[in-house]
Amino acid sequence: MTTQTRRAFTLVELLVVIAIIGILIALLLPAVQAAREAARRSQCTNNLKQLGIALHNYHDTNGVFPYMRGGTTGSDSQTSNRTSLTGFIGMLPYLEQRALYEMISNPLDSNGDGTPDWPAFGPAAWVSAYPGWQYENSQVEALLCPSDGLAKSKNDSFGQKSYVMSVGDSIQGNNGWRRTRGLFDQYRNRRFADITDGSSNTVAFSEAAIGRKNGRRVRGNIAVVGKGIYDNPSTCLATMGANGEYATTVSKVYGRRGSRWPDGRPLYSGFTTVLPPNAPSCGWDARDWEWGIYSATSYHPGGVNVCMADGSVHFIRETIDTGNLAQKEGARQGRSESPYGIWGALGTIQGGEVIGQGVF
Repeated sequence: MTTQTRRAFTLVELLVVIAIIGILIALLLPAVQAAREAARRSQCTNNLKQLGIALHNYHDTNGVFPYMRGGTTGSDSQTSNRTSLTGFIGMLPYLEQRALYEMISNPLDSNGDGTPDWPAFGPAAWVSAYPGWQYENSQVEALLCPSDGLAKSKNDSFGQKSYVMSVGDSIQGNNGWRRTRGLFDQYRNRRFADITDGSSNTVAFSEAAIGRKNGRRVRGNIAVVGKGIYDNPSTCLATMGANGEYATTVSKVYGRRGSRWPDGRPLYSGFTTVLPPNAPSCGWDARDWEWGIYSATSYHPGGVNVCMADGSVHFIRETIDTGNLAQKEGARQGRSESPYGIWGALGTIQGGEVIGQGVF
């Protein structure tokens, strides 16, 4: 009777197989990662389309666009919201978030004494004890970009958001004490009739990467550089350091973009069309209610998604023309072209700029 011996892999053959598998993984992994990012970017685009539809529905119902920041007046943060609320709150019913809107606008009377636990439309946006602001109750999927790793992680006690409203190319006073040149302003509503540059040429929303507390990353945090950013925005651009962080020469970095979803102040809810996408953001002071340059940022390679006032969504590349960044911002009164190139022109509602074909 003949016996057959089974030939095993030699060590050399085994090493060759392992090497081939390693090469295949190295070749396929970037493709898999690219496919995943494409899917995340597609979802982000869809979120912005939904925001565009909600914006139009809001305007159809109310005759105006929401303000970027507003609310009830008063000096007590517990009994009024001190005009600190983002306009996204008013858009909640048009984002299929009626339940959250009702929680905020008509607070419960938990003990039945006839007095609600909180004032209508809540306390100030920084009161963390209020249920309507808390992470567990207010993480709205439509306001979170899946490419942002912090979008679904509990970064603080507040809910978060990835999308912000355009104040155009306005820098000084964009925290409320001066009118902005963008679609959104604080305490003031605008209408379609105000957009003389055309709704297809005017940006409404963009992305802002969520910042981490005590972080130094350019995406999500703000460098303090003083009032010079108003006269010469390029001083803000110069704060960019290595590996996506602020330069070591920047002594103070603060803020957490997107980390407090109900807050309507520009650090949390606005962006400027001055520096290009994914550029630094800079405040003149380390207080979160102050004005500054708040850049559009994302974790999509090469740029950010934006929603225009007509509801269309486009990808704006980091290489978009930003004009003369060493020039002081334009005049607030009357029609004047933005000094910050095509990006600045897309931010203004009445700049009078002519934007050619192929911008997107």
